[in-house]
Amino acid sequence: WSIGNEIYARSDTSLVRIGKQLAGRVRELDPSRVVTQALTEFLYPEGWDKTEPAFTLLDVGGYNYGQNNYEPDHVKHPERVIYASESYPIKAFEYWKPVEEHPWIIGDFVWSAMDYLGEVGIGGSKYVPGSGSKTLEIPAGLKIPRSVHIFDRQVKAVSAWPSFVSGCGDIDITGEKKPQMLYRDILWNNSKIEINVHAPFPEGKGENINIWGWPDELPCWNWKGSEGKTLQVRVFTKASNVRLELNGKVVGEKTLSAGDKYIAVFEVPYQPGELKAIALENGKEVANKVLKTSGEVTGIRLKADRSTIHADRNDLSFITIEAVDKEGLLVPDAAIKVKLTITGNGELAATGNADPKDMESVNKPVVKTYRGRAQAIVRPFAENGTIKLIADSQGLKSGELTLQVQSVSH
Repeated sequence: WSIGNEIYARSDTSLVRIGKQLAGRVRELDPSRVVTQALTEFLYPEGWDKTEPAFTLLDVGGYNYGQNNYEPDHVKHPERVIYASESYPIKAFEYWKPVEEHPWIIGDFVWSAMDYLGEVGIGGSKYVPGSGSKTLEIPAGLKIPRSVHIFDRQVKAVSAWPSFVSGCGDIDITGEKKPQMLYRDILWNNSKIEINVHAPFPEGKGENINIWGWPDELPCWNWKGSEGKTLQVRVFTKASNVRLELNGKVVGEKTLSAGDKYIAVFEVPYQPGELKAIALENGKEVANKVLKTSGEVTGIRLKADRSTIHADRNDLSFITIEAVDKEGLLVPDAAIKVKLTITGNGELAATGNADPKDMESVNKPVVKTYRGRAQAIVRPFAENGTIKLIADSQGLKSGELTLQVQSVSH
């Protein structure tokens, strides 16, 4: 149980006194679980050592953005169990490696797992005059008055209206993985190999990436209008070697190690077709990942999270709406309007997409795809039967889906 997150340090003793009361009450209510709290050095302008009274109240110490304090604190307090209670997506490697190397560091919670409404654009990037990419770090030793929130200092220039989403999540607000989650899948051994392609840089522009952000890249090989231009391709893998091929021809091969953060960078002149990354060990293929250029949108595809839902007003079905070509490939640059019609034993609870700047009403039966996808949320009536959802877009093949609605057996 946590008794606090980023509580402001005070000159009096109330922080420790109240923390002691909270920790004691939690242990009375549930002695089976440990007590923690998340502390951050930004709120201790007199020095990190001033956190010691707060840490003595805890079973496990939460460090928000405090990776640089792990080893010095371990020397002083070898009994302390540590984890990252918040960390930056852009520094996923730096925060995860200590977890693998030290038994006294037990894990890493990124801020944040999923995009959310508010704290607008803290996960954004912005093209500015210059070249290359640069992460906007928080200045060392930054002292923040109690009345000033850190995001006001660091992020307000990154994104503005009509943005309404944080943008810092590993997962977007419709539940789809974002590019940084593909990298974390490699770190966590959930995947053998992944590819991201950076969007073409505007002429004469570089990229400023907020420290909660990620480069403007996607697992996509649809870059119409960029034929012949060089694009940056990043391949993520823990394999010792990686080969990149474009339309069957070798673009390059690189050796990788933890020193490279498991990232191989290639510069590839764009041409439509098939981009394939191959992970190699001792010269043998162990995994591959392929990105294909899709054709034009010809139809709509609907995919439900499950085919049967409960005849209960508290249940929901999350349905992915996809713009696809004639081969059934997702068209990742498609932005089309889709009209939804629902019949049977249910209703539309909401519609939407993951566009951080598309602030439309979630109650409309018309939704626009973003990067080829949108979402409908269906709520059943409290009776058995079926729900039919039809998705139409002018000139395209309609998508249809039927859900079974069944009472829960007790």
